[in-house]
Amino acid sequence: ATWNLPEVGRFQYTGGLQMSPEFFGLLLALSLFNAAFVAEIVRGAIASVPRGEREAAAALGLSPWQQLRLVVLPQALRVMLPPLATQAQNLAKMSSIAIVVAFPDLMNVGGTIINNSGEAIPVFILMTVTYFVLNLAIAVIFVGPQWRFSWSRGRRA
Repeated sequence: ATWNLPEVGRFQYTGGLQMSPEFFGLLLALSLFNAAFVAEIVRGAIASVPRGEREAAAALGLSPWQQLRLVVLPQALRVMLPPLATQAQNLAKMSSIAIVVAFPDLMNVGGTIINNSGEAIPVFILMTVTYFVLNLAIAVIFVGPQWRFSWSRGRRA
């Protein structure tokens, strides 16, 4: 059984993406679980901006949207990026929980290969390198913005 996500056609819904119920459940569970953490990270980062900054922006006549976009969010990004990077890495690692809903993840596939080939050490090395490269890629993606918004560079947004 699969879930069929429709694609908007001219008069009918056609085509789309097929998703197994296991993958859909995994996607939904991990999304909801991590959404709570990300929401708290964003809330805390926005709350960390001093009230005087918002009052100064209001005194300059900025609308609430402009205050958020031009004053609050640039300062909140400095606080929010490191925990968001950590949360993204945790999400990559938590995907191994997929075995609970019978969705084959990297560790499950590696175990199957070990059972079929009997070569445990090369498979474990490959799985370790795969997780390392995945986490390194996530870290590299977040390093650029962290460096750009860093307090220590002497620039103020």
